[in-house]
Amino acid sequence: MEKIESVLVLINPVSGRRDGEGLIVEANAFKYGLAKRVGLKMFVEKTSSNGGTIEIARQAARMGIKVILSVGGDGTAHEIVNGLLMSGISIEKLPLIIVVPNGNGNDLARHFGYPKGQGLKWAFRVLTSEEPLRYARIAVIDIGDATCLKNDEVIQRYFISTLSLGEDAKINNNALDLRRKYPFLSLAGKGVYVFAAVPELLSFWKKLNYPRLRVEMDGGNPFEISVVIGVVGNGGEYGGIFRPAPCASMEDGWLDVCFILPMGKGEILPNLVRFCLGTHVSNDKVLKVEGILPRAQLLHISSEDDFLVQMDGEIFSGMKELEITVKPKAIRLLVPNPGS
Repeated sequence: MEKIESVLVLINPVSGRRDGEGLIVEANAFKYGLAKRVGLKMFVEKTSSNGGTIEIARQAARMGIKVILSVGGDGTAHEIVNGLLMSGISIEKLPLIIVVPNGNGNDLARHFGYPKGQGLKWAFRVLTSEEPLRYARIAVIDIGDATCLKNDEVIQRYFISTLSLGEDAKINNNALDLRRKYPFLSLAGKGVYVFAAVPELLSFWKKLNYPRLRVEMDGGNPFEISVVIGVVGNGGEYGGIFRPAPCASMEDGWLDVCFILPMGKGEILPNLVRFCLGTHVSNDKVLKVEGILPRAQLLHISSEDDFLVQMDGEIFSGMKELEITVKPKAIRLLVPNPGS
């Protein structure tokens, strides 16, 4: 890999625990300092997770930017990936992505071992190196592709780590509402999901209202199932605390599927703990095929009732049907080499 010629730094200043405005200052100091001296063309943009990042990333791909630096949480990376894949440009010409984790869950960053607490330092080292692959490797990852039916509206969205529905999507939605209402809760990091989970789980415990789904996987026979949580995982974890598919890989061309089945009131809390630890797979309240989580490349999920869907921490409401496929080797990341 040759020396990197151009980079777009996209910073979501409100996505996580560290001062986002401070990261913007740090990026601009680098832009007018070392980056300028070594001939690196650098652009710095402030973003938010409201869809605007999708268009910025799409335009960056069409401009021929070589690398996009995603500074924020999983939602920021989610929108960047959607913008790149919506650009219509072939993968070998798309910008590579480097992640600087500054969100609450940071699932993508954790999956590939991006360094925490270093701000932009590791990324800047890669960007200015004559040999970027001395510090990083190129990971060519799969991406989930979801076509969603909402009333008469069809929505297409790509996801990096997970798509889920059921109680966890409601908890994620509550967490987003809490952060909007009480911005200081962003300082709690993953703890915001605990604050969000308590009222939702109490409500669920009282009613035990299980969504009823119709599911078809890889063209097999459709079946109906009631679930507490349903997860389609390209990656193995989400929200920074849930591990629904502990063996999932973003580089194997498959999606891991985890359905948590109905259970008694006394089983909810211990099974939630197992779900967070990734030790739930052996439990009889998890749908399995030949003793392991089912895997698929094409799923169709529908319900008589509207349901919430979570993708990489972003919430989509009022869904009736989902068609989910995997796009193998769709996006390239620059990820840390061990010891770099």
